[in-house]
Amino acid sequence: MSPPLLVVWPEYPPAIGGIQVHGLEFVRFLQSRAVPFVLLTRVPQSAAMAREAAEFDAQAGIAPRRILPRGDFGKALDLLRELTRALRPAAVFSSQIAYAPAFGDGCRVVCRSAGNDVLRPWVGPCDVSYAEMRDLSEAQQQQRLAANAEWLRRAATACDEVVCNSQWTAEWLRSLLGVPTVVITGGVDTKRFKPLNRERFRAHMPGLGRGALVVVAARHVLKKGIDVALSAFARLDREARLVIGGRGPETPRLMAMVKDLGIARRVRFIGPVAHRAMPWLLGTADVVLTPSRTVYDERRYGFDHETMGRVACEAAACGTPVVASRCGGIPEVVRNGETGLLVEPENPEELAAAVQRLIDDPPLRQRIGAAAHQWALETLSFESVNQATLSRLV
Repeated sequence: MSPPLLVVWPEYPPAIGGIQVHGLEFVRFLQSRAVPFVLLTRVPQSAAMAREAAEFDAQAGIAPRRILPRGDFGKALDLLRELTRALRPAAVFSSQIAYAPAFGDGCRVVCRSAGNDVLRPWVGPCDVSYAEMRDLSEAQQQQRLAANAEWLRRAATACDEVVCNSQWTAEWLRSLLGVPTVVITGGVDTKRFKPLNRERFRAHMPGLGRGALVVVAARHVLKKGIDVALSAFARLDREARLVIGGRGPETPRLMAMVKDLGIARRVRFIGPVAHRAMPWLLGTADVVLTPSRTVYDERRYGFDHETMGRVACEAAACGTPVVASRCGGIPEVVRNGETGLLVEPENPEELAAAVQRLIDDPPLRQRIGAAAHQWALETLSFESVNQATLSRLV
């Protein structure tokens, strides 16, 4: 039997976000190609999460080894060293550069990074969790962050290559780590994310009226710029409606902001959206917004960047025009005037003008949406992303 690929993905579902979806789609791809693999991920944090994980694994038809400890980096490294020696994998694909030294010199090691794990070094020998760091002095905090950053620089030397989600990310990592990088942008299941009959699906969404439907789907954190979207929306045609998916620490402030702006009648918060429902949400929209910004994340003690923007990729696959900010790696997946419109971050006036332009010009909206769909099929699909990734491992 051929030696397996070892896939080390601490962020594997059932939690859902960009990195979780990416890991799931990659192992599904390996399974569909009959490529032998072993998937390692973290131990569930509670009995309830263990039950949720077991249900997810049964539905997905994939059996990860949920054995990586949380909060004990040294123990995780020891476990990975032991398993690597036992499995003797053909290659290792890891979502964490920090783990690279555990895999030894006997196989090819490729890590994936969206950049923020390096720019905000939360994985390493020092505990930099918010609960731990908040009681330390600033000098002690900086010492821990510096120690993790130094570990990442040394860990990167154990990587044969780092796969990046954008050229923006790759340039950052080369400058910080000096590591060989390859850019593989995207990651969309184009069989699920595809154009829909908007009018037919919109009929099942009572209370939205006949105006344009604008959608934001993101974690409710400062980086996502949802407050900018609300300020922009207050300037739009009063027939337009805004649907906001997701939840997070900013949710109460955003809800209060909606009332203060006098737009509560036109805005609907729908809470977290299961990933299986995202094609429906993005596909029924007339316009999707990703008004991201770069912010300092106090809970991670570093700047938080939008290094690609997976929702923008998914909206493109649905044939829905995106209005996005020129932030981080977003301009690499939203081509201004071709597959979407770009505006400056923190500029609600410019954002509102771009959205209104698409609302007022259905032929432009249709042309941009069709071009975005084609771009997603050709460049952003998980089929092409996973095939390109596998080619780096064999």
